Amino acid sequence: MKKEEEQTVAFLSSSGRGLSEDLKLVKNALESCEQMKFRYFFRNTTIGKGTAKRSVATAKKQFCKVEQHYISIDASVPRNLEGKEDYQRILLLTPYDYIFKTEEISAKEKGKFQGYTHIICGSPFVQKNLEKNYHVDGIKLIGDCSLPSALRMEEREQRERIREKIEFFFPASKGKKIISLLIMGTIPVEEEADEENEEETGYPFYPFFANLPEEYFILVNNAVVLEGLNSSFLDRVGYVKNMMPASDLLYATDVLCTDSGQLGTTFLNHKDGELFVFSMIKNSFSKYIQKEYPSMAVSDAEELVRLISLPKEYKAELNRLRQEFCYPKTGNVYQIVKEILADA
Repeated sequence: MKKEEEQTVAFLSSSGRGLSEDLKLVKNALESCEQMKFRYFFRNTTIGKGTAKRSVATAKKQFCKVEQHYISIDASVPRNLEGKEDYQRILLLTPYDYIFKTEEISAKEKGKFQGYTHIICGSPFVQKNLEKNYHVDGIKLIGDCSLPSALRMEEREQRERIREKIEFFFPASKGKKIISLLIMGTIPVEEEADEENEEETGYPFYPFFANLPEEYFILVNNAVVLEGLNSSFLDRVGYVKNMMPASDLLYATDVLCTDSGQLGTTFLNHKDGELFVFSMIKNSFSKYIQKEYPSMAVSDAEELVRLISLPKEYKAELNRLRQEFCYPKTGNVYQIVKEILADA
C-alpha cells in the first residue's frame, strides 16, 4: 500500500476490555501520522446467549469486511479474513489470564491467534508459550519489545501525577509507602464469623491490617477486603474502586498484591516495585506463580505480612520473575507498529 494513500486502522477488543491503555497509547502515537483514520469495535462478545451472542458475532464480521488494518490486545480478529492479505493484523498481546496457561490447552485455543500477521509478545514468557503451545506458523512474533503500558511504568511524570491524585483523595497517604491490594476475582471465605468477635475470627484480612507496619498506606479495590474494619483503620486505608482504573494505581504503588496477571506482570516493569500474588484466588496466573515462584504466592493475610519483610528467597524469585516477564527497554513498540503499517 502506498504511503500517500489513506490508511484505516481498526482497534478491536473483546470481553468488555474496551480501549485499553495499550491500545490508547498506540493510537495516540499514530495520530501524528498523515493520511490515517481510525475505527473501533469493542463489543463484549462474552455477554448473552443464543440470538444475542450471534448478533454480536455477525456485527463483528460485518465490521471486519472493511478494507483496513487491525490492532488488538486479544484474539478479537477473526481467523479467516478473505481478501485481507494486503492488510496488517497486529496483536499487542496483553497478558490476560489465559496466556498463563501452559498445559492442557485445547485445539481450539491453540489456533486462537491465527487471524494475525504480527504478534508483539511483550515478554520472553509469552513468546516462549506461543512458540510451544499455539499455532503461530506464518505469524511474525516480535520479541525484545515491551508493551506500551510496560514502557510507561518508569515515566516519572506519570508516577508523580497519579501519586498526587491519590494524596488529594487520601491525605493520610502522604509520605508513606503504598501497598495496593488489587483483587479482580472472588475472595473465598471458608468460615463464618463469630458474632461476638467478628473481626478476629471471621474477617480474613484482619491480621493484615492489624500487623502491617505503620509506614504503609493501603489501597483497596475490593469491598470484601474492608468488611469488618472498625474506624481505627480509616486513616490507613483508601477504597479506590471506580475512583481510577486499577492500571493507574500501579504508578503510585510500592508493593502490589494481586490475582491479576495483567496487573502483576505490568507492575514488574517498575524496577523498585515488589509483587505478591494471591494464591487463594484460583486462576491460571496464580497457579503458575504458586508452582514456579512459591515464595511470591500468598495464601492468607498473615503470610502477606510476613513476606513484606522480604526474605532472601523472595528477592531471588522476584529477580527471576522479572527476567521472564520483562524485556530490556530497547525495542520501540510505537516505531515497530508504524513500520509494520508502512510496509503494507
